[in-house]
Amino acid sequence: MDHKLDIQTALQAFFKITQHGEKIGDDYVLDGIRANSSIDGYTVTLKDNNVEVSIFFHNKYSVETGSRGHFNQFLDTLSLINKKDYE
Repeated sequence: MDHKLDIQTALQAFFKITQHGEKIGDDYVLDGIRANSSIDGYTVTLKDNNVEVSIFFHNKYSVETGSRGHFNQFLDTLSLINKKDYE
């Protein structure tokens, strides 16, 4: 399955999750999305119960999911996180 990811949307959500999410272990969690990064910061990971997205150096990425529906729902959640005003 070919999954198209808007890197800017994903990285913006990653930033919001790490700024406003709850720290649980090595992850930050916000609205059901878990976010973490590698020690060197070159890889960031966003995931929920059905989808895992890893974004690598030079905006390469991988997506692990069982269905396009889960992936689309994941993208919708990232968009909602970006639209919310967390204060």
